[in-house]
Amino acid sequence: MTDSSTQLTAFLSAPLVGLLDDNLKAKNKVYDEYHSFYNLIDKISSANNISVYNPSDYMDPGIHDYIRPDQIYQKNRDIIRTSDLLIAYVGIVSGGVATEIEIANSFRVPVILLCEEEKMNKVSRMILGSRMAQNHIVAPTLNDIVIKFENNLPKILEVLVEERSYTLTPQKTNLIKQLVEIHTTSQLSIAKISEEAGIDKSYLSRLLNKKISKPGRDQLIRLCAWGWKIDYDRTNDILRDAGYEPLW
Repeated sequence: MTDSSTQLTAFLSAPLVGLLDDNLKAKNKVYDEYHSFYNLIDKISSANNISVYNPSDYMDPGIHDYIRPDQIYQKNRDIIRTSDLLIAYVGIVSGGVATEIEIANSFRVPVILLCEEEKMNKVSRMILGSRMAQNHIVAPTLNDIVIKFENNLPKILEVLVEERSYTLTPQKTNLIKQLVEIHTTSQLSIAKISEEAGIDKSYLSRLLNKKISKPGRDQLIRLCAWGWKIDYDRTNDILRDAGYEPLW
């Protein structure tokens, strides 16, 4: 288990549409089996002090079929790019999972791949070759994957935290504290800041509750300049503390 002071965030990437029939109805046995598997991975991650975003809780097409594709893409992309880790089950061919892995790769978010042994030969070499997908949890069955994931996760996180300690500047460690102070001083609601900055309310809430450790440069600019409306110099200070180039 990671140190209690080290709160990490993860995105759980797993097939959803592939668990439904042609009429987008749940295939009960298969659907239940995989959702149980996803929930166990979520539970183990949480026990290791990882705040997990599990899309099956919020945008399962069998339940939340009213959510537009563009909304799903943007929300998932925003969460992945600001996560510390992406956990991906690749035992079922899924365009969504492949896209999410590539988003993680683009933003240098480490990826853990989960798969049954007999299905590994059908996993795309593009996925296996991703530079950020260095950790593979492969076992005979889903239950075995769960056990192996639980046994290996602490060591994976130990390496992740150690590597991150070399890349974060000292200033960045109190970045979120600064943002919380700015928000408190503004006396504006999360809903108002979200509207002004054009940033999802759930993202802002996760950020202010310290469940996001590395907000992106564009999110910081939107929040500082449009949301909290702080001045140019303070915005640049925040960007520098986060390790980003300042405004020109």
